[in-house]
Amino acid sequence: MAERLEWTFGDRLRKIRRVVGASQAEFADTIQQGRQSLAAWESGINEPRNAVSVAKRIELAYGVPATWTLGLETAKNPGPSGPGQSYTTRDSNPEPID
Repeated sequence: MAERLEWTFGDRLRKIRRVVGASQAEFADTIQQGRQSLAAWESGINEPRNAVSVAKRIELAYGVPATWTLGLETAKNPGPSGPGQSYTTRDSNPEPID
């Protein structure tokens, strides 16, 4: 049986940032976080002390549900799709973008 890939918090941040077309610096500034912290989160070196707060700021700024950012939604539920749209249904077997 094939092993199911799971997205990390960093994978989700990177996916959102790329879909909205923001650089790490722009994204970090928009969600009021340090640029080095964001880079560390995306690379999996660290995770935020308060991921819920970060997810809520992303939801307010970009319309991506905090529950998706936090990994609380399954593949059948919404995920980010692109600028101008807050979310859409994801594939049944999603994989993080590098």
